[in-house]
Amino acid sequence: MRTRRATIALAAIAAAFIIPAVATPAAAARGSCGTTGASGSMTFDWSGKYRMNNLELRVKDTLADGHHVAIRLVTLRSDGSSKYWDWHRNYKGAEITSVWFTYAYDTGGITKALIEVARFEGSQLLNLCGGGYVDNPN
Repeated sequence: MRTRRATIALAAIAAAFIIPAVATPAAAARGSCGTTGASGSMTFDWSGKYRMNNLELRVKDTLADGHHVAIRLVTLRSDGSSKYWDWHRNYKGAEITSVWFTYAYDTGGITKALIEVARFEGSQLLNLCGGGYVDNPN
């Protein structure tokens, strides 16, 4: 009886450590960069070879200069080509952050991801930064 109780207790302790390790979702991936007048970041979860879930893009206008700022996702496909996603623009003015919640899916695969943050005068790109690539572990 004593051995059975010890076995049950040991199994319960092991389950307390193993189950959370298996059930816990992967930590969010992150990227960020800043340039004159703009800063931005992304967080997301890798969801296989083709998809990024819970993608959050943030861009902040850091100068009261009359220019607007924008952020976009750039992904590297399995064949080595780049996909430049649409710009998300913040026209709200200095010290204001705009946030978008979305996902990315590409049948060409996604092996790496980064963001670009830029400042614009109308459609003219004034300056740009790119955050470091985040590798897809899948």
